[in-house]
Formats: sequence, structure tokens, C-alpha cells
Amino acid sequence: VKEDTTLYAVWSQNSYPVVFKNYDGEILQNTDVLYGEMPEYEGADPETEADVKYTYVFRGWNKPFEAVAGPQVYEAVYDGYLNSYNVQFVNYDGEILHEGLMEYGMVPVYGGDTPEKAADAQYTYTFAGWDKKFEEVTGNAVYTATYKSTLRTYEVKFVNYDGTELYKVTDLYGTKL
Repeated sequence: VKEDTTLYAVWSQNSYPVVFKNYDGEILQNTDVLYGEMPEYEGADPETEADVKYTYVFRGWNKPFEAVAGPQVYEAVYDGYLNSYNVQFVNYDGEILHEGLMEYGMVPVYGGDTPEKAADAQYTYTFAGWDKKFEEVTGNAVYTATYKSTLRTYEVKFVNYDGTELYKVTDLYGTKL
């Protein structure tokens, strides 16, 4: 030292990287935070796409925020909620017999009245079941009633001019006499 000198101490406070990531590793925010300060996430709530089974809702971060004492990484955590799908039971003519929402993975059960189809001149109809097997719900589904048809029978009477019955026959629709 050759003359009077004043020295000033200069220091800086350490800062550390704080990273916020989505479930897939995507970096949502990367900032430096001073030692001892609390980290803050400044973006919108993270999101993730729903899949066929679940819709996901952001729950928070994988750990509570702590005063910074070194590098920190926080990862988004989601709650998954089972998706619900519309299941319809319809008659042969498209009339909805029953419909409702069912959660993914449930097996539908029809609890309504037995479906019916009115007879026509040629056939009577008996409910035979549904057009497909009931399977676990993985999306919207429509089950259509199916029917077994049976030819109708008719009674034909031959009568005399005075109304006396000459002959009577019961035969299937379309049979030639």
C-alpha cells in the first residue's frame, strides 16, 4: 500500500434455478430464485389431454414449495376422473327405449320393459335380444333390439249361402288354398 485506500466489500446473493415441469417433462417455467426466497409459479394451471379412459385435472405440484437453498424441480400432478359415455338402447325403428351415461369400463345392463314390435299382416315378432353383445364401455354405444319373425296363421271358413260352415282351414300367411 502506498497511499490511503478504502476498500468496499461487494457480494452477491446466490440464486438457484427453479424449474416447473409438466407430467411429460415439458418445461413450463424456468427461473432463478434468490437463496431463501419462496419459488412462485406464474403461469396458467398446467393441462394434459384426456384419453379414452380418463379426464385429467391439475391437482398441484409433486411437493410443497420450500425456501430456495439450491436447485429445485417441481412436477405437475393430476387427478384422473373416469370418463362417462352415452349408452342407448333403441328399438328396431330407432325409438330410444333407454339411455344414460355410464363410466368407462362398466358393462351396460338393460333394465327397461321387454322391447316390442307390432305384428303386421304377414308376421308376429318376438324380442330376440340385442344386435351386439354387451361389452365394457369404452365410448358412446347404441344397442338395437332384434326380433324373431313368425309367419302368422289365419283361419279361412267356407260357408254356404245360408251361413252354415262347409269347411274350415287354418293355414300360414301366403299359403294358396
